[in-house]
Amino acid sequence: MISLWLLAWQLATSPADTGPVAAASPVSVSEPAWSADPVSAAEVVKSAQSSSVAPSAGSRPLPVFHIDFGRGIDRDLDGQPDGWVRRRGAGFPRYVRCGLDNASGSGEAGSLRIQANGGAAAIYSPLVRIDNLHTYYFEGKMRTEGLRHDAAILSLSLLDHRRRRLQRILSPAVMGDHREWVSVRLGPIVPEGDVHFAVIGCHLALGKGDRHDIGGGAWFDELSLGRLPRLELDSNFFSHFLSEDAPIRVTSRVSGLDPGYAYSLDLSLRNLADAVVAETSHPLQSSTASEPESILWETPRREPGFYRVAAVLKRDGTPLTSQHTTLAVLKLVTEARRKGEFGWSLEHDLPKQLRDELPQIAAQAGVNWLKHPLWRALDEGKTAHDAGQVARLFDRLRAQGIETIGVLDEPPAALRNKFAQQWLGVAEVFRLPPPVWRSSLEPVVARFSSTVHHWQLGSDFDGSFQGIPDLPVTLQTVHEEIRRLSLNAALGLAWASAAPLPTTARPSFWSLTVAPDWAGTLPLGTAPRWLRLAAPDAPNSESRRDAAMYHAVTPSLAEVEQRAGELVRQMVFAKKSGAPAIFIGDIYHPRHGLLKPNGAPAELFLPWRTYALALQGAELLGSLSLPGGSPNTVFARDGEAVMVLWNDQPTTETLYLGEEPRAIDLWGRARPLAAHPATGEHSLAVNSSPSLIAGVSEPIARWSIAAGFEQGKMRSEYGGHLDAIVGRNTFPQGVSGTVSLILPDGWETDAREWSLHAGAGESFRFPVYLTAPATATLGQHRLMLDFRIVADRPYRFRVPCDYTIGLGDVTLEVRDRRLPDGRLEIEQIVTNRTEPEEVLDFRCSLFIPHARRHKMQITKLGRGLDRKYYYLPNADRYRGQTLSLRLEQDGGRRVLNYRWVVGADWPAAPPPAVDRPPAEFDAPMDHQR
Repeated sequence: MISLWLLAWQLATSPADTGPVAAASPVSVSEPAWSADPVSAAEVVKSAQSSSVAPSAGSRPLPVFHIDFGRGIDRDLDGQPDGWVRRRGAGFPRYVRCGLDNASGSGEAGSLRIQANGGAAAIYSPLVRIDNLHTYYFEGKMRTEGLRHDAAILSLSLLDHRRRRLQRILSPAVMGDHREWVSVRLGPIVPEGDVHFAVIGCHLALGKGDRHDIGGGAWFDELSLGRLPRLELDSNFFSHFLSEDAPIRVTSRVSGLDPGYAYSLDLSLRNLADAVVAETSHPLQSSTASEPESILWETPRREPGFYRVAAVLKRDGTPLTSQHTTLAVLKLVTEARRKGEFGWSLEHDLPKQLRDELPQIAAQAGVNWLKHPLWRALDEGKTAHDAGQVARLFDRLRAQGIETIGVLDEPPAALRNKFAQQWLGVAEVFRLPPPVWRSSLEPVVARFSSTVHHWQLGSDFDGSFQGIPDLPVTLQTVHEEIRRLSLNAALGLAWASAAPLPTTARPSFWSLTVAPDWAGTLPLGTAPRWLRLAAPDAPNSESRRDAAMYHAVTPSLAEVEQRAGELVRQMVFAKKSGAPAIFIGDIYHPRHGLLKPNGAPAELFLPWRTYALALQGAELLGSLSLPGGSPNTVFARDGEAVMVLWNDQPTTETLYLGEEPRAIDLWGRARPLAAHPATGEHSLAVNSSPSLIAGVSEPIARWSIAAGFEQGKMRSEYGGHLDAIVGRNTFPQGVSGTVSLILPDGWETDAREWSLHAGAGESFRFPVYLTAPATATLGQHRLMLDFRIVADRPYRFRVPCDYTIGLGDVTLEVRDRRLPDGRLEIEQIVTNRTEPEEVLDFRCSLFIPHARRHKMQITKLGRGLDRKYYYLPNADRYRGQTLSLRLEQDGGRRVLNYRWVVGADWPAAPPPAVDRPPAEFDAPMDHQR
């Protein structure tokens, strides 16, 4: 059976064990005041909340209340369960029948039935006495027939001593036809505040659309409420984010231990690899005290990283319940930077504790922007105190150098109810005349005008503005209304589409949500989310894509390190593109956010933090040419450079980085890089997981990026070619020394070393005459510049330079394939793009190890391409061998060389059969050894 724990959005398929029966503590009430708010299926989603407390397998909650609507439940014979109260009033008509059904039940005969008849219905249990020393679990069963619009829902309301509702928890909604009983479970339910009573509700409510069913019905049975001891772990900023030089302290609180049992609390600390790094066990005594017992566990300081804490409460040696949390050990930021690009986006308003802690957490995470939904901040039911708390949050954020963007997405209920339940987005509101929406917008803008100077129309995924013809007028109208209350306010527009930005609309900024080309290769439902805050002066899809932001992939896609690596790559990509603000959305998402719903760090928090802090406000310098070809990007800030690099093919890069470089992994752990005693160079093991190298010498990095060849390419012709070695002194003082040129085998030059003398910021240029060997292939060849200079101290470093043979005006491409009949087909493609046009003739030779050379002729090739095919018997014989083609121009100096490994990219299965020349044409007309 699949059971429904607290608000999981799934349906169970078979009954569950209900446990022993316990009588309720009935208190007679008439119309309950706490039931004034009607239940709807839409509220089920909003009431979803995540908890880390769970009952262990084999542990049964002690019963508090149970009812099966069987015999003895209707002593007064009125057709209603004794002590239960039905809701009356507007929207709850009396003609909707609600009562006992003695013929139907999940086990024995007997259940509660509500017949659909054009209205809602709700019936509530007697008051059940509970307390806040325990954790509670609720079970029930439901069955429906013929419900197309209405839904069956179970509720549990927690009340204070004056019978005022403090909490309400809703089950998933059940609709349609369910002949089998659907089991649902709610829990763990942790009472908050001064809770004294619980009340169970059975509801028939709107589930879809805006009208009720006329026929059909819902049945309820086997309703049980049970309790377990309450176990809590401290959850606040100081318990989740710990300094690297302080011990780890974990505070647990236990209450509700029933007498007659032996209890113990087992605590463990695990690292990211789930290895236990510390553990302990504390015996506990049952107590009737009204306050929980606190247990403090202290372990020695740990290295920076991500850790998980587990607390398991045992009863007579059997696990009873557990709670889990996470913590990050890090080097705390003592002074946050005031300017930066990275930001977080909130999908919903926050509870008080998270609101209080958010500025501290954001300052530790390199955040300078925050998107916050605001339109409902003054909605009906919200008090001035609530709005004041949000305003104080913005004041505290600004004190940490974090700017707020107020998001106008979900309008207040009074305005939202004027539109269809399924709507496109807020564009439907703002396209209407201002008198329709002005009264709901004005109080929000006025209340937050002192702290919010950026406003965004629509959530990050609102695509309702795309394609509307009056977009410029709509934007201008809304902007004018906002500026009446906040003179210098900027207005941005959410654009959740890959379509080009409209050229006629000019918001203050665009908030873009687009998917990259490779998103289609990901499993269904895991496509990443990209966001940026863009300047409005480049309204085209290409510039938008160049400055996009990745949203973290869901945990099911890959392991944590792979997900963290993808997040970091996209952060670097967005930073390189020059996006003025880069956001990651829904940071509290329980599956792929940066923070847990209780404010604890999630697995991706430290990778985000590590790179946001390193790149925050940094200047893009460019990329270094590395010996192993690893992709990399270099940034500079405060007189120091950082480099981010990775390589999908593991390799080792060797280069000089500076006096004290250090490698920092995804989790913020730093280690110094040792220099080679002879060369002073550093070796870096590089793989697909991004590495952050800090402490890189900024002058050396700038010098290495600026140095190279003036042209860096030559024609594929016999003879020498004139070029020059160029660069710039990037030190703040004059330098002197030498530069040497290291060439591949067979290359020649007129000079190998030059004396170098340059003032601060001065450029240098050394002409050089290069000759490549006649056998050099088209494409890139690695040359090396060796610098030995003296600035503030002696330096020696090498700069790899890729030199290209071929200007791209005449290209040679080779493809090989295994044919269905076993032969090897080699396709030679020569493309002529000369300008002005040259008509070319080539002698073509295919060289095969230990075999005859095959020859062909290209005749009078003008602008365009020429194809030639070679056929060899037994393709599998040649697979893995290196073959080469050589094309020599008749009447010219061009020589095109190409080497490749046969079968390097062959598919696993042979390709389908296609028409080919007959076997008698396998060999060219002329053969030479």
